[in-house]
Amino acid sequence: MQGKAHSLRFFINRAAALKQFRDFQRVTAALPTSTRSDIRRQIRTEFEKCRFVEDDEQVQSLLRYGMEQLKHVSSLVHTAVPKQHPYKTTNVSQMHPSGQHDDRVKSSWPWNRT
Repeated sequence: MQGKAHSLRFFINRAAALKQFRDFQRVTAALPTSTRSDIRRQIRTEFEKCRFVEDDEQVQSLLRYGMEQLKHVSSLVHTAVPKQHPYKTTNVSQMHPSGQHDDRVKSSWPWNRT
């Protein structure tokens, strides 16, 4: 039993659709669990509806639409999720060998000394 032979464009479009689906998954990873699962379910439903589209022009159109939606979702996620600093704040005080704290952060800057 032989199936229909697909063109190279079919496989390129398929790879682009899978990449786009994964990009949606990555973008929504920062959302809270309940919201993330709902949005991912909607995304999967939309991809499943178009799963068997084989016309190259229609697939290209769907990929462009998906890219616009990805940008939209990405901007919404970045505005909804608070950004965290890439560095950790540390306590600047240190202990003296005598057991007392030495607060290294002073009320004035060193170059303002008179």
